[in-house]
Amino acid sequence: MITLYHAKECPFCARVRIVFEEKRVPYKSVEVDLNAPPEEVSRLNPRGLVPIIEENGFVVRESAIISEYLDDRFPEPSLMTWLPEKRAKIRLLIESCDADFLGPFYRLRQTRREEEQEKARAAIMPVLEYLSRELKGKKFLLGNFSMADIAFAPWMIVLDRLPGLGREQIPEPVAAWIEALRARETIGSDPYWQGLLAREEPLKRAG
Repeated sequence: MITLYHAKECPFCARVRIVFEEKRVPYKSVEVDLNAPPEEVSRLNPRGLVPIIEENGFVVRESAIISEYLDDRFPEPSLMTWLPEKRAKIRLLIESCDADFLGPFYRLRQTRREEEQEKARAAIMPVLEYLSRELKGKKFLLGNFSMADIAFAPWMIVLDRLPGLGREQIPEPVAAWIEALRARETIGSDPYWQGLLAREEPLKRAG
């Protein structure tokens, strides 16, 4: 059985848990305290970050890499698809999330300076406009639920809690997508989202 080292409050770990649940693949759960990770985590990942999966000495780290590995290892239901064009599109969307969206998301979440918040919102809006175009006429980014949706989900489901980004500032296709993400059982039941519903605190960043 695969062992997953993770933290309930880590959005990157939520990505991987969602993939496990979508695949209905059982795993051994090892919860990690992000403030005091055990030596085992540092042994498996020199960066000391989670999520990590391990099976019979084989170790994979980084949420996007773990997610794609799980999709290859357990191909049904497919979250990456086998069509080269769609796989490329999914990877481009994941890259946009990690490279273009997460930085300003965390700046907006963490700063109290109005000027810095405005800069962060200005950086987020082009990503939302890009996603709005991709979502036109679709419930999810590729039509069917995919790894691209999972990549964005832990942050998108709290987007309207960010300063100055209420429902009225979010493009309608993105707002409808956010509601669809929240309604999906594998996302709505994840401890990350459940924890956020129970409390309001800055999101912790792992890796």
